[in-house]
Amino acid sequence: MHHVIFGDGGMHQRIKHSNDLSAHGDGVGQAVAVRVDGDRVKFVNCRFLGNQDTLYPHGRESRQYYKNCYIEGTVDYIFGWATAYFEDCEIYSKSPGYITAASTEKEKNYGFVFKNCTISGSAEPGSVYLGRPWRPDAKVVYIDCEMDAVVHPKGWDPWGSEEKKKTAFYAEYGSRGKGAQAKSRADWSHQLTEAQLPQYDLIKVLDGWDPNESLEFPRDTTYNAPKVYRQTKGRYPEVQLASTSVPKGVEAILNERYLTLDPTPFGKRDLHADIFKPKKKGPYPAIIMVHGGGWRSGEKSLQWALATRLAAKGFVTVCVEYQLSMEAKYPAALHNIKAAVRWLRANADRFDVNSEQIAISGCSAGGHLA
Repeated sequence: MHHVIFGDGGMHQRIKHSNDLSAHGDGVGQAVAVRVDGDRVKFVNCRFLGNQDTLYPHGRESRQYYKNCYIEGTVDYIFGWATAYFEDCEIYSKSPGYITAASTEKEKNYGFVFKNCTISGSAEPGSVYLGRPWRPDAKVVYIDCEMDAVVHPKGWDPWGSEEKKKTAFYAEYGSRGKGAQAKSRADWSHQLTEAQLPQYDLIKVLDGWDPNESLEFPRDTTYNAPKVYRQTKGRYPEVQLASTSVPKGVEAILNERYLTLDPTPFGKRDLHADIFKPKKKGPYPAIIMVHGGGWRSGEKSLQWALATRLAAKGFVTVCVEYQLSMEAKYPAALHNIKAAVRWLRANADRFDVNSEQIAISGCSAGGHLA
């Protein structure tokens, strides 16, 4: 087994998962490329390479979404308990066999759903089945999929069990191509009607989860002013927390969006800035202020105490948010700060900034960025 994914709410983009045996030919037997146990896991533009049992959507309570992915294998190469929705994916059979081996539990309404996928391969014509039931209540549905000649006319195999013909649910709608032979399909499988399609809406299948919504990006909140204050006061009893109150004559403009990042691994992402400026008409010199926190933690409010005092002295101060290392590795943060500089120049008149007098300062990791 090559990869195991346990975490909930993750997104994976442009990653290749393969088992190390796939390079040795199609006769190597079972060798899982990736097993996915987490809930609300999303894969976009990923490649899953293997032979038998390539992709294992494993978690019984797991909901998984695959978009624009390439999945290849030979026998039962998409198998498991999870509810998984495959959209705009290429499913490629390298030799005669079975694409799916679902083991959906009886109480589950959905197993695997393939929407707008391409079913192809280098296998002989008519040698690949869409699925066979690993467990009695397997559920697999193909909707609006292109199927080439590799698909067996019967489409489905009962895995040698007459009983599984009664308990498994295998269905299609709108299949097209040389492998889409509805009249020749196994008589125990189903052709859905248009009226049944709403049952296979993406969000309904995934039990209320919309994988196209922005995901919550990871945060490390361990570095913050109250915590540092408590740690420091033990050694220096006289220390006090600096005031972040806005002085008289200073205007605060909080959470002003300066950059929209789309797409990111966590969906659409806005970055914000807090601006403190003299109320009296400018223009004034400006300082972009970058917080610290070891690249991984911290937030823009750590700069407020200094920013408000500088604003009272006749500066426009701009405390910026940037992508920390848990969300995006360096140099993402550097690109964020550069974008903040461009944004401030473009909005100089709005914030009473002298565009020829913009400086940048930072603390700790923020100092490196500055």
